[in-house]
Amino acid sequence: MKQARLTDEMWNAKTGASQPAPAQSDQPDESPKGTPQTKHALCKHAAAHADDVAAEHFPELPVDAIDWETSTRMQRSAGRAIYDHRSEAIMIRLSWDAYEAYGWKQFAAWFATS
Repeated sequence: MKQARLTDEMWNAKTGASQPAPAQSDQPDESPKGTPQTKHALCKHAAAHADDVAAEHFPELPVDAIDWETSTRMQRSAGRAIYDHRSEAIMIRLSWDAYEAYGWKQFAAWFATS
């Protein structure tokens, strides 16, 4: 997974040399149950889950090349996969609000149905 950048509305796994990351909170990334508590942890969990799913069903998918981000503005969706045909870049944008509303178990099920 690529490096983190935190913005006001969106956590992005891409690096941004021109935009320094603001200070991180003291909140732990995971709860005692191992569920994500931060946007960074959600992207890490989703990337690890995608690794497992891809290894079983899509072994040629370059999961390490996927950029992950969370959005607090996304509505009516748990996430969205975006593919740029010109650059062949893959980005998966996850809804932080959907994750908070439904939890990891239901949120992870989105990968199996998308």
